[in-house]
Amino acid sequence: MGGNPSLATYFPTNPISKYLKYFYTANNPYPKEREKLDNAKDGSDYSKIHEEYHARFRRLAKVFDYYDIFLVDIDTGNVLYTVKKEVDFGADLISGPFSDTGLAKAFQAVRKSRDPMFVTAIDFEKYKPSYGNAAAFVATTVFDGDKFIGALIIQLPPDRIDQIMNAHNEWEKVGLGKTGEAILIGPDRVMRSTPRFFIEDPEKYLQTVAQQGVSPQTIALIKSSGSPMLDQKINTPAAENALAGKTGTAPLIDYRGVPVLSSFQPIKLGDFEWGLIAKMDQAEIFKGVNDLARRLLVMAAILIPLIAFFSSWIARKFLTPIRRLIAATHQVEAGNTEVEVKVDSTDEFGQLSQSFNQMARTLTQKEQTIQTQIGENNRLLLNILPPKAAERLKNGELEVVDSFANVTVLFADIEGLIP
Repeated sequence: MGGNPSLATYFPTNPISKYLKYFYTANNPYPKEREKLDNAKDGSDYSKIHEEYHARFRRLAKVFDYYDIFLVDIDTGNVLYTVKKEVDFGADLISGPFSDTGLAKAFQAVRKSRDPMFVTAIDFEKYKPSYGNAAAFVATTVFDGDKFIGALIIQLPPDRIDQIMNAHNEWEKVGLGKTGEAILIGPDRVMRSTPRFFIEDPEKYLQTVAQQGVSPQTIALIKSSGSPMLDQKINTPAAENALAGKTGTAPLIDYRGVPVLSSFQPIKLGDFEWGLIAKMDQAEIFKGVNDLARRLLVMAAILIPLIAFFSSWIARKFLTPIRRLIAATHQVEAGNTEVEVKVDSTDEFGQLSQSFNQMARTLTQKEQTIQTQIGENNRLLLNILPPKAAERLKNGELEVVDSFANVTVLFADIEGLIP
């Protein structure tokens, strides 16, 4: 516990303390489980009464997970009964070596009250008689009829709170994932529960908080007590807001120096207020979004070239028949009507190609018809006109007139031909 204590300070100084410590603590036949002793076999009235009630208190402590139960005389401040029979058994809580402990504070609060319904709670602090472990105390008044005779005080260990805050170490089952945790802090900003990361890996935890500026003295205390509870302060905005009575959720940097999404709120317990902080690493919270983004990037990296390739292939599929049609059109324009577009498909392009080919065949047939008609006309002209005159008429001369110096006229009358 530190300091330089004097051994003599802890020896009993009055007959009551000497008797109780000798028979039930120092001379207890169960040194590691002193609560097993029901009767010291010293023949005293105290031992008879102790044997009558001790089993009940012992069972009460076991059922409700109390660390210890005390009965303290209201006038002398002597601890007349405990379940555990630790070094505080028989102690003087008014002027003895444990008069500054949480147990003494609970007793003093009860001593000032005369209310049969009075209940008080003392916040967790390190309790020397219990090997320096964290302990909280709940106390009430004890009356014999109308006479105020004592205090009933219950010592609470932090185990049950740690079980609740850490979900019996089954964080993932309650939705805290791999990095989520919930912690309690007191008005002094010191932890009132054991953080998850210390439970999972104490050495790594201590290395991490040491890098964040936690002093070597605090690290030594955490190692000694086996928990950061009551040793490590939390100086984060979430702790400040919770202790200021605020409730909310915000992205923050936690006591490990890690970006987290933190929710906070105040917790009122009796006369004192704690802060409750629940948080999870942002990396885990946004892991799904980040994974989705990465998947989309990978898919885009794969699909874009594929889409470009297929787009080019489809474009070629579309453009090839169009280009063939354009080339065929140019040939028709140049006078070659016997062109044919070959497209092996039954879609619109195939239908368009068939229509073009049909049109080309029709043009060919019409051209052949026209050439045949032209041949007939030429033959007819040559039958009635000299070749030169016929040629001049075909070339567009409307009046074909020639001058001749000498003309011979032959008149013939053909029998049977009447003009």
